[in-house]
Amino acid sequence: MLTLGNAMALLAGHPQVYAYLLVLTLLYALFRTKHILPAFAFTALGIGVAGIQLIPGIELIRSAARSPHEPENLFAKILIQPWQLLALPFPNIFGNPATRTYWPTDTFVGKVTTIGLVPLFFSFSAFRRKDPLTRWFIVATGIILVLITNNPITQLLYRIPIPVLTSSSPTLMSFLLAFSLAMVCGLGLDYWMSDTHSIKKLIRRIVEVGAIFILLFIARRFGFSTRALIYGALLSAATLSLFWVAIQFPKIRFHAVVLILIVHTLDLFVYFTRFNPFSPRALVFPNHPILSYLKEKSPDRYWGYGTANIAANFASQYRIFSPEGYDPLYPKSYGQFIYGTPIFTNTTRSDAAIASHFGDGGLSNIEKQHTLNALSVRYILDRAENSSNAKMFPPEIFTKVYAFEDWSVYENINAKPRASVEHGTARILSYEPERVIIEVENLVPGMLTLTDTYYPGWKATVDDAPATILPTDQALRQVSVPEGKHTVIMTYEPANVRVGIIVSMLSIAAIIVGLVIIKA
Repeated sequence: MLTLGNAMALLAGHPQVYAYLLVLTLLYALFRTKHILPAFAFTALGIGVAGIQLIPGIELIRSAARSPHEPENLFAKILIQPWQLLALPFPNIFGNPATRTYWPTDTFVGKVTTIGLVPLFFSFSAFRRKDPLTRWFIVATGIILVLITNNPITQLLYRIPIPVLTSSSPTLMSFLLAFSLAMVCGLGLDYWMSDTHSIKKLIRRIVEVGAIFILLFIARRFGFSTRALIYGALLSAATLSLFWVAIQFPKIRFHAVVLILIVHTLDLFVYFTRFNPFSPRALVFPNHPILSYLKEKSPDRYWGYGTANIAANFASQYRIFSPEGYDPLYPKSYGQFIYGTPIFTNTTRSDAAIASHFGDGGLSNIEKQHTLNALSVRYILDRAENSSNAKMFPPEIFTKVYAFEDWSVYENINAKPRASVEHGTARILSYEPERVIIEVENLVPGMLTLTDTYYPGWKATVDDAPATILPTDQALRQVSVPEGKHTVIMTYEPANVRVGIIVSMLSIAAIIVGLVIIKA
């Protein structure tokens, strides 16, 4: 199970999250067992099973436009502020993005972590347990809580470049906080079931909880949601009432706890349905005439101006093509090109994006047009609500070729073809994610340029003869082609993928052999 767990966690695709998980599980293994070598071996096998993804992923991370966070940005915007910990018992105390009432300027997903209000009532009992396991999870909860919040310790710690921590978001380990806190509460519940209780203690707890809610209601002027506080108060009242039943009638304590868990389950379901509403597929991936038009023009690229911008990565869902993409795992050389700087100093987490208006994003209109031209962005999307004018879309460059309702499509006549040679013609016969076939007719020997990102692992043949792919000044792909008519094929065949497959297969084989030996 340890091997499978590590493999699945790594194959989930978020290496930073896995790194946090790996550290916690290894520390837990050191705590729980004297036979640490088998634990390390099973963990290593799990990592090996994920070799098919891990080894190519290492190459991508090394060449990607990912850099450490600026400390002040980390402290001000990424780490959880102490006052935001109120969302731990009251997830909606600052509003909810599903109802567009979440008022902090940072992300709800990154800052709000909860296991529900009900389990927290049992956390107090965990502190009365004296066993090492409970203490371990209490300490783990405390350490993780410190690492994900803005406090004097992290103010000192995160000014030191630490792999994973400073190039990622420490709040990504919030799932470990939820897990360790849930363990603390579960161990507390176990102790509470056999502990000695009294109505006097319960009254004291009711007074303490009531005082907390009174203070929170008084502090509503700081932006706390009244509805969330009322909901929390009702939930607390229901829980404490069931506590009274369990204390007053010890013979039905188990049944009272079952009811408490039902209340907790319903509470989590309420939050789940509110934050994760289910929508018809047509609302998420609509069949829009503009998208149909762009499909017909593939593989030419498009770019959306202003409110006509289509969110990053939607292109991959519709098999249309954009010069933009989500998140920073794209080659640094491409970032240097689209952001117009030879020293790429973009922040840790940012899209590969061309600013959605002319005249902003650090590039002038002329520079931005040159970037769009070089990347074969032939179609510009616009909407009536944008402040479009002749300066932004001069008719001698941009010709209106399609319209639907308030949408317009302009053709950029200066856009470079997706495949071109200086003296001759180039025509794309087939364009797939890992294989491109181009027919070239050269009047003289020259370079074929494909306006796709240069990246290690792409191989080329000219009439089945191996050829070398070289990067252009814009970090695009080019191949030398002789005079005459030729067929050029570019395929993505990275050696590290083959190495990854071998590592994965050997790891799986080792697991099978180990199971056979154990059974024997």
